Amino acid sequence: MSDEDETDQVSIEEDEGEQEAKPDEEEQEEQEEQEAPEEQEAPEAQEAPEEQEAPEAQEDEQDEQQEEQQEEQEEEQQMTDVADGSMATELPAPSLSLVPGDAVRLKDLQSDTSMNSRVGRFIRLETEEDGGRFLVDLGPKGTVRVREANIEKVDESTRKSARLAQARQTGRRKPATPKKSARGKAKAEPKAPKPTAVKKGSTKNASAAKGKTAAATGKNSQAESTTLFMVNEYRIRSDPSLEVQDSSSKWRPCHLYEHFGDGRIVIWYGGNEYEGLGGKPYKLKGVSEGSIFKGQPGQLLDSDGERIPTRKRPMR
Repeated sequence: MSDEDETDQVSIEEDEGEQEAKPDEEEQEEQEEQEAPEEQEAPEAQEAPEEQEAPEAQEDEQDEQQEEQQEEQEEEQQMTDVADGSMATELPAPSLSLVPGDAVRLKDLQSDTSMNSRVGRFIRLETEEDGGRFLVDLGPKGTVRVREANIEKVDESTRKSARLAQARQTGRRKPATPKKSARGKAKAEPKAPKPTAVKKGSTKNASAAKGKTAAATGKNSQAESTTLFMVNEYRIRSDPSLEVQDSSSKWRPCHLYEHFGDGRIVIWYGGNEYEGLGGKPYKLKGVSEGSIFKGQPGQLLDSDGERIPTRKRPMR
């Protein structure tokens, strides 16, 4: 074989080697192109689940937040309902600050103007369902329902009107005026005599009953009633415990007064009841001048000279 033939053969083999290498390179490039999309799809496939999980987590958080907000709103609504109910049933209007028993005055009533200025006692405040009115007790007038604008709180110290104050003053009991006695040292106030019993149909005066002191109690009654007792013309001659026996045999406390001029004795039983002012005078017998007569020793004589029983009031 010649050199030219060998050269041709070598070039043909190189051409065939290049042709075989080219298909190999094309196959490798095709494989790389096929693997590149697979590598790109793999991250995309990994990112897709992550993007799907993110919205679901957000939706769960939003649902939880909404549930929490709804629960808080329900709790606040319940607290508001309880507060409103307690205020409506128990507490009065904040502007008046009333408690049950406070004094209030009605005002600006249009339906019944005669009720204006009446004072009553606050009872309670109705609920909103009942109308939210104020219940006021007016005593004999009963209970009324009014709005807040128709009442005002009254100060206890100044709520009494002049008419009520005057009525209260006139209704008070007047202090008893002490009776004036002839002498401040008198211990017992003489009692009024009891009338002597008279039979039915009898025309006789009870003061004419028989007894040791009949003349002392019955005589000169008209003259004694017209004679005035001037206490400054007499002096006391008896002990405060002295008692005399009247025509009904009853012991009565009394005081004996002696006239400065003629020395007559006047018996004072109390009030305007006297004996010895008119007619013949009463006298003391067996009693020293200026001494105090205690019932014994000595005697008290009436205008006829008869002895009037006397004694010292016994101790009780």
